[in-house]
Amino acid sequence: MKKVLSGIGANVEIFFPNRFSDGYGVSREALERCYNLYKPELLLTVDCGTNSHDLLESFLHMAKVIVTDHHEINDKDSFTYPVINPCRINGMTPFAGVGVAFKLCHALYKKFRKNVRMLPDLRQFFDYIALGTVADVVPLVGENRTMVKYGMKLFNENPSLWVQTIKKIAGLNKKIGTYELAFVFAPRLNASGRMKDAETAYNLLMTNNEDEADALAVELEHVNNDRKRNENKILALTEKEICENMDITKDFGLVAAGHGWHKGIIGIVASRMCEKYNRPVAVISIQDDGTGRGSCRAIEGGDITAVLNKCADFLDSFGGHRMAAGFNLKKGCLSNFREAFNSAVKKEFGNAVVQKTFKVDAWLSKLEDVNEKLFEEIKLMEPFGVGNPSVLFGMKNLEIAEAPVEIGKNKEHLRFKISDGKNEKSAVSFRYLDKKLPPPSGKIDILFRITENNYMGHKTIEMHVERWRRSS
Repeated sequence: MKKVLSGIGANVEIFFPNRFSDGYGVSREALERCYNLYKPELLLTVDCGTNSHDLLESFLHMAKVIVTDHHEINDKDSFTYPVINPCRINGMTPFAGVGVAFKLCHALYKKFRKNVRMLPDLRQFFDYIALGTVADVVPLVGENRTMVKYGMKLFNENPSLWVQTIKKIAGLNKKIGTYELAFVFAPRLNASGRMKDAETAYNLLMTNNEDEADALAVELEHVNNDRKRNENKILALTEKEICENMDITKDFGLVAAGHGWHKGIIGIVASRMCEKYNRPVAVISIQDDGTGRGSCRAIEGGDITAVLNKCADFLDSFGGHRMAAGFNLKKGCLSNFREAFNSAVKKEFGNAVVQKTFKVDAWLSKLEDVNEKLFEEIKLMEPFGVGNPSVLFGMKNLEIAEAPVEIGKNKEHLRFKISDGKNEKSAVSFRYLDKKLPPPSGKIDILFRITENNYMGHKTIEMHVERWRRSS
C-alpha cells in the first residue's frame, strides 16, 4: 500500500496499532492517536476494520474511510463507506489481508498507469503477497495459488534484500517453499508485533540498506527467541490445565486461562493445542482488572466465529474468520464462557472433534514407488497449503528396519527406517509425541508425504510420516 499509493503521488503515513495498548484492529484509542499524529484526509485500513462500523462511522466527520479486510462480517448491510472484503460476495474464495490490499493496488494501477510514469511494477510485490497469503492460512486455490506460485519464483530466483537477510540470519541455504514461508520467515516477522510493535518488521521489509537490514534482522532474531521462550512457558501451563481439567467424553471445546499470559503468544499456543487435541481451543490472558484477552483456533468442520457469536453475552467484542479469531472477555465471566464455548463447539463442530480424519490420496504397494520421478510429478501441483495440501500417501504391512531415534533440540521428532521386505527408506515424524504416537514397532501401516532432503548438498527422497498404526 505504501509503495503503490506513494507511486501515484499520495502523501502516505503508516500507523500501527499496538496490540497491547490498543487491542486488535481498529480501536478508539488507536484512531485518536492516529488522527492526532497525522490529521489524515483519508484513513485506509489493511487487514482490519470490517466490524468496527460504529467507531469508523463516528470518525467520518474528520476523514474519509476505506476498509480493506478479509475477516467475517457481522452485518453486511451496515456500511456507509467503502469496505473491500471478499466476505461480502457469497462463495468467493477468501483472500488473505495482503491479497485484498493487492486487489485495491491493482485497481489503482489500472486507473492511473497512463498518467503516472513512476508507478511501480506490481509483479515485484509478489513475494510480499506469497508470504502474507501463506502466513494467513487461507486456501491456496484460484488466484491465491497463482500469486503464491509467482511469489515463490521471486523468493528463489530474484530475492529481495529482506529475503536475503532473513535467509542469512536463519541459516537457510535451500530452496524456499511454502513450509519455509510459514515456519522460517513468518515467525520472525510476526514476532515483532507479537512481542512489542510491528515497526521493526516493517522497516526490514522496506529498507534498501544492507547494514540496516542486517541490524533489523538480528533484532528480529532476538525478539523471536524471546517469543519462543514465552511460548514454551505458556504451552506447558496450558497443557497442564487441559490435562487436569479436560474430560475427553464431554469437552468438545477446550479453554485455558492464566493471569498475565503474554497476549502476543496465546494465538500460537491455541494453534498448537488445537492441532494436538483435534478440538477448537481458546487460550485467554487474564488481566489485572479481571477482564481477559483471548485467542481461538479451530479445526475443519465449522466456523469459530459462529461459536463466539453464541458466547457473545460474556464478551465485550470478538472478530476473526472460520479458523481463527480473537475476543475480549468480560470481567468475571471465565467459567460462564468456558461452559458456553464447550456447548457451542459441540453444536457447531459435532463429530469433527471425535476422531481425526485423514483423506488419503493414494495407496502405494511398494517402497520402490517412492522415488525421484514421483516426487517431480508431485511438485507440479505446488505450491501446497490449506485447500491444496501436499499429496498424502498410505502404505500397509511395513516393518521397522532400524530402532527409531529421537532427534531435534528437545527430542520431539523421530527418525527411523522402514522396509517392505525388498527395499528400505528413511522416514521422519515431526512432533510425534504431540500426535500421541508411541514409537512404532512390528508390522505397521503408515500415512506419509514425500519430500526432498537436501542435507549438505546431497539430495535424497524422504518420507515424512504423519501417522502410523499396527497392521493388525
